[in-house]
Amino acid sequence: MLSTSAFNALLKILEEPPSHVVFIMATTERHKLPATILSRCQQFIFRMISPGEIQAHLRQIADREGVKIDAHSLSYIVKASEGSMRDAQSLLDQIISFSGQEVVDEDVRDVLGFIPGEILDRTVDALADRNSKALLEDVGIVVDQGLSLQQYVRELIGRIRDLLILKLGLEEKILGSAEEKRELAARAERFSEQDLIRFFDMLLRLENELRWTSQSRFHLEVGLIKLAKVGHVRDIEEVLREMKGTGEQTPQRSAPSGPASKTEEKPAAPARTELPGAFTFADIFTRRVEDKSATTAVHLQKAERIERIDNNIDILMPNGTALAMLQSKEHKPVLDTVASELIGKPVSVSLIMKEQPKGEVVAVNAKDEPLVKKFLEVFRGDIAQIKPAKGEMT
Repeated sequence: MLSTSAFNALLKILEEPPSHVVFIMATTERHKLPATILSRCQQFIFRMISPGEIQAHLRQIADREGVKIDAHSLSYIVKASEGSMRDAQSLLDQIISFSGQEVVDEDVRDVLGFIPGEILDRTVDALADRNSKALLEDVGIVVDQGLSLQQYVRELIGRIRDLLILKLGLEEKILGSAEEKRELAARAERFSEQDLIRFFDMLLRLENELRWTSQSRFHLEVGLIKLAKVGHVRDIEEVLREMKGTGEQTPQRSAPSGPASKTEEKPAAPARTELPGAFTFADIFTRRVEDKSATTAVHLQKAERIERIDNNIDILMPNGTALAMLQSKEHKPVLDTVASELIGKPVSVSLIMKEQPKGEVVAVNAKDEPLVKKFLEVFRGDIAQIKPAKGEMT
């Protein structure tokens, strides 16, 4: 907030400081300070204190004051402090004033407004089982206990983050007892990394939407049902490898007919790789297009067939309008890019229009008329219906 003149005055004082004065300046925008100021100061960069250090210090305070509090309750305080030792000590003091010399988990949750871990575990299990009914019951429990729905979503995001961290093998990054980490690790095995990343992303959007909706409960219930219905995702590269049939073939041997008989071995037929979960090439192609462009994916949903024949990809569209949309400069490059990635070399997608009844064929031909084409370009419209002129046979 200092002007250039003010900085110059400060620099003059720092160059010739009074002997009885020590300046201590604190800022969160160190990069905005002039180099002439920084070069004449000792710089101490503060950081967030690690959860383990905060919990160890709170344990020392509790033992010194004769307060009985378990590690699980301390972990709640550490989580609420968000890396600040001062905030952690203030919260501990509030909880001791509320509970006395013996602190229990319920008192800590009541003071800090945290969601019971049992509810979060039930929600994670329901997501793994894709059980929409159980998810709605969990929301009902949160509401009945007078807890905050936004806090519920925030802690659910934190629980999903912990599962993802465990999935990546970074157990030391999670605060909790060995037993709690084992339980989390068992739940993490029920999800893939892609599942957890997608849940995390969708819950972040849901938390932001809850701030502005007037019906928080209904919005949350529908959002959780979407999470349950979205299904589990397999790695696209793994599916592609299975499509290429990279698995080893097991040779088959004919049983001997007798001790002196010769055994005749026939080469095993090439094993046909079935895609687990009934994944088809159309599913993989569509998902790749969704990752590239959501708008293109919307128009691609109208396709009646997507198939790969050797190194060619054919897309059958129901009518000329849908075909024209995908042929535009906005969408056709997206399709070609995805096709090239899947095939492994540059290819161009073939867009084919389904054979139309006579009336629809007339509509397609009408678009080729120069006057009609100009009219559609000016008004940015489309042909909805063609009626025969008077005296013309239909």
